[in-house]
This record gives sequence, structure tokens and C-alpha cells, in this order.
Amino acid sequence: MHLPSYQGLDVDDAEFLKKRYRWARESFDSLPFVLERGVIHGDANVGNVLLGDDGRAVLIDLDSVSIGPREYDLIQTAIFAERFGWHTDEEYATFVEVYGWDIMQWEGYEDLAAMREISMTSWLAKKAAGNAAAAKEATKRIHAIRTGGSRRDWGAY
Repeated sequence: MHLPSYQGLDVDDAEFLKKRYRWARESFDSLPFVLERGVIHGDANVGNVLLGDDGRAVLIDLDSVSIGPREYDLIQTAIFAERFGWHTDEEYATFVEVYGWDIMQWEGYEDLAAMREISMTSWLAKKAAGNAAAAKEATKRIHAIRTGGSRRDWGAY
């Protein structure tokens, strides 16, 4: 398995992130997925939905569309609400009502949420060598993941 090098991060932070990245890659397929596999966006969030002139939702940023566990698309909305505070409780409740299933009640939620945070942090950390703001944000995220700290101050990237 090829691991990113995370140039621009502190050596200990880079090693920690590699270890968590490896865990995520090795553990993903063993999650107890319960929803039928289907088409997934890969980065499903309100920032990737536009409203067309006819009032219909249009998905953008389709470079990660694939077939996979639908839980992967649902996890982002859940952690954006629960961990980051980027959605209100009411917004999340409406999302669950419309979708018809609450991923936060699923037994694999905590692990998939942790994997998604690693993915989000890894993507950002790969930019650390040439971008001081990305390095600072990645370091903050790694510290939160490592210590169980709050994610409420994570910046959207």
C-alpha cells in the first residue's frame, strides 16, 4: 500500500497520519455496511449541490462518483452536524427524515466517521509543503484526532 509522505508536516504528525491512513484503508471493507451498494458521489455535501434555474438540485464535483456503500455519502452530513457544527440539529433531523435512515444509529458510524476525518485531513496534509495555511489546518486537525479534541474549529477546505 502506497502511503502519502505528508511533506511539510512535523515528522510525528506525518507518522501519526500515516498510521491512521493505513488503519482506515485496511479496515474499511470490514465495516458492517447495511445499505445496498449503489452509486455514490464520494464528496456528498451541500457545497456540491447547486440549484438549477428550474429549481431542481444539480450535483457538481463528480470526480469521485463510483459504486460503493451508500453509508460513505451519508457520513459527511452526519459529521458536519455532529462533530463540526456546520449543520444545525434541525437541518440534520430534516436530512434524516427525507433520507429515511440515520447513519448515527448505525454500529459502524464511529469508525466510518473517523475514516472520513482521516481522509479529509490527509487530503489537506498533502498540500502542507507548499501552503502554510493548509499545514496549520492539517496540524490542528491531527491534534484533534490524536487527542479526541473538538472539531468545531476545523475550517472548511
